[in-house]
Amino acid sequence: MNADILNDLAARVEAGEGVNGADRELHCLIFQAIGAPVPFQFANKFIALTFVEKEQAYFVELGDGMRIRYEPPSYTSSIDAAMTLVPEGLRFEVTTTGYRPGATVCGNILTGVHEGSYAATPALALTAAALRAHAAIAKENEGG
Repeated sequence: MNADILNDLAARVEAGEGVNGADRELHCLIFQAIGAPVPFQFANKFIALTFVEKEQAYFVELGDGMRIRYEPPSYTSSIDAAMTLVPEGLRFEVTTTGYRPGATVCGNILTGVHEGSYAATPALALTAAALRAHAAIAKENEGG
């Protein structure tokens, strides 16, 4: 994972509007940036997801011309989808603040780094904070 790409995506997410502003292209970019994990229903099978730019979706090729379409979760409009981005072992909270509009999300990475985000909705804030946490972990793994 590239820390700069993850931080850029987090900034885009923070600028979003939420449910009515759900962005399929942004969801695909996030999915790609976190390594395009194979959906759980395909886990432990020897398959790969192929991204088709024109359709802004991933496909599993099954052979004989059959394929299954897979669209990344709606990270920016679903708190459940946003929670799937929280790195393993990361504690997080979603709270509203009285001094800033929207939501603030705070996570404590096990190394003690604190990643937070302010955004218009809890899903946006959690998505952005999780991306920033992934960026911090990636930077730490790169030795920088």
